[in-house]
Amino acid sequence: MLSFTKANRLGWPFAFAIACSGTACGGAGAQRTTVHPGGPTLGVGGAVEEGRRGTDDIDDTAVAVSSRAELAQGYPPTRPLTINAKMTQRCRQYRPLFERVGQASGLDTTLIMAIAWVESGFNPSVESPAGASGIMQLLPRTAGAFGCADPSEPRCAVTAAANYLNRLLRQFDGQLLYALCAYHSGSYASLRALRAGQLPNNLSYAERVLEARSRLDRDGCDLR
Repeated sequence: MLSFTKANRLGWPFAFAIACSGTACGGAGAQRTTVHPGGPTLGVGGAVEEGRRGTDDIDDTAVAVSSRAELAQGYPPTRPLTINAKMTQRCRQYRPLFERVGQASGLDTTLIMAIAWVESGFNPSVESPAGASGIMQLLPRTAGAFGCADPSEPRCAVTAAANYLNRLLRQFDGQLLYALCAYHSGSYASLRALRAGQLPNNLSYAERVLEARSRLDRDGCDLR
């Protein structure tokens, strides 16, 4: 793990995210990064069958996806978090879904929502040049590995994404920073960085997700 001193050169929130893993840090922060990766897989209101496959049975090859096109170009560090009326409307529309999945998975609702904001602007119709699609921007192979046949379907996608993030948090011993970077680009690059005592190349992606979570915590779906 990186030292707090080295991590602190990046300022908040990275010093906390790198230095703290699982329940190593006390207070509210420990709750925010504590998950239950060995717990039950997700079902949204009992209505969704997708994503209910046990995460211990996932094929590692299937989830070790290739880096996305935007990462190959270098993730834009100054890319802003955009806000518009349609995004606010979609945030409100899908918030009950995020809340149900958050409760079932042990993940913070606003953390899952923050990923959706950064990835798609809460838009289930988005498709990236790299082939990721849906509100959580899952690649077909990743979505399929977690039991979601159609990542453009929000209930299926949010359920699968939460299972995927829980798996990544377990893989990275609860270190949220590395897990988020792995969600964006696949786990191999983040694992190499962690083992080498380095920060992931797509660090700015995690920064934007953490900023989005902070703003959602503060403003809800008003997204000021």
